[in-house]
Amino acid sequence: MGDPASELSYGLNWVCGGAMRVLHFGCGDGELLRRSATSGTQIHVGIDASPKLIAQARKITKNPDGARYYFRYGGVAEFQALLPNSFDAAIIWGAIDELSPEDGKFILSELFRVVAAKGKIMLKLGGHEGQEEIQLNEMPLLWGMTAGEWTTYLEEKFIVKPCRDIYIREQRRHEGLFLLQKPEI
Repeated sequence: MGDPASELSYGLNWVCGGAMRVLHFGCGDGELLRRSATSGTQIHVGIDASPKLIAQARKITKNPDGARYYFRYGGVAEFQALLPNSFDAAIIWGAIDELSPEDGKFILSELFRVVAAKGKIMLKLGGHEGQEEIQLNEMPLLWGMTAGEWTTYLEEKFIVKPCRDIYIREQRRHEGLFLLQKPEI
């Protein structure tokens, strides 16, 4: 069970390791893409439904030190414009929590299409408030599915590392961090 900051750093280091092209759906102000660039990634594409946050993202990445940033205003439909196998890594840090189950499943399917073979995905899913200690596979997450059920669902398309429990002590809230890899086809 880890704190959000250390789990985010761990996930970013893992997902960006060896990656050149990174997609972030729900990129907000672009901070995670900027942090990705410090790991050596070169091309960064962010998609967010907030025009205000996209404007902020463009500001904080204005002097990118050699990295390139592209930000798109929009939602799930923006995935249709992305080419197959065009990213080495993808980040979804809670954005699926805001979507309907249908749109969330569409995004996961599209990730399989746009991430190249052996590409990595960092996926954080919202959880629940509750006791501090909990059995990880029984931890309820998004859409009423447990961490174990999410693992089984994700394994249909991806190689799944064991779910990591992010515990937000102030809120007594558990969230799940999944590190996925697209298999070689």
